[in-house]
Amino acid sequence: MTGRPKGVALLVPDWGETATSSQGLDFLRTTLPDYGWVTLSMTAPQSRAQVFDTQLPTEPAAAVTEIKLAKPPTPVRYIDEDYMSTYEMQLKMRMLALTEEAQNYQGYFIVIAQGSSAAVLASLYAKEELDEPEAMILLEASVPDFKLTEKMNQDITANAIPTLDIYQSRNSRWARKNIEMRRKLARKNFKVSYRPKELHGDISYHNQNQRMLKIVYGWMSSLGL
Repeated sequence: MTGRPKGVALLVPDWGETATSSQGLDFLRTTLPDYGWVTLSMTAPQSRAQVFDTQLPTEPAAAVTEIKLAKPPTPVRYIDEDYMSTYEMQLKMRMLALTEEAQNYQGYFIVIAQGSSAAVLASLYAKEELDEPEAMILLEASVPDFKLTEKMNQDITANAIPTLDIYQSRNSRWARKNIEMRRKLARKNFKVSYRPKELHGDISYHNQNQRMLKIVYGWMSSLGL
C-alpha cells in the first residue's frame, strides 16, 4: 500500500500458536502492509516440551515429580533436551520454506518472532543454519529453561543482526534480569545495533497495538529500512 515496497516481514509466533493468536503479532501482520511491508506468517510447531522444576535436573522423570511436589526452596527449571531439539528442527524447516517464499518479493527481509520461538531462532542464527535477516524484532523473547535462557542471551547479542528486544513492564524480576544481562552482553560483544525497549502493559493487549507499532516503525526507520 505504498509507492515503493520496503520488503518482507516474516512473523513467527510462540510455539504451538498461529500468527493470529497473539493480538500484538496479528496487529503487525495486518498493519505493516500499510507501511510498505509484505507480511508472511506461519503456525509454529506444536510444543510437547515437558517443563520441570527441580534442584536436580539430571534425575529421571519419576524422581523429578517427587522433588517438584516437595517444593524445593531454590528450583531449577529445565526442558527435556529431546523435545527442544525436535522443536528446533521443525521450526528450522518452516523458516526455510518461508524464507524461500520471501525471495519472490523485493526489498529488505526482516523477522518478527515471539516467545520461545524467538529464543530458538536466535540459536539457529548463531549456528548459521538460516540466512540472516536485515533486522530482527523480538516480542517477549523467553524460554522456560534456565540453562537455555543463558544461551539465548548469548545468541541474541553475539550475532550482527540489528535487534529490537521488546518486553513488557509487567515482566517478572527474573525476566527483567535477563533483559539487563542482554544489555550488558551487547556492550561486551560491541553489538551497537541492539535495542531493548519496554512496553508498558501486556504486548498482546489491544490497547498497546498502536504503541508497539510506533516502536517498531520508529526503530526500522532509524535503520533506514
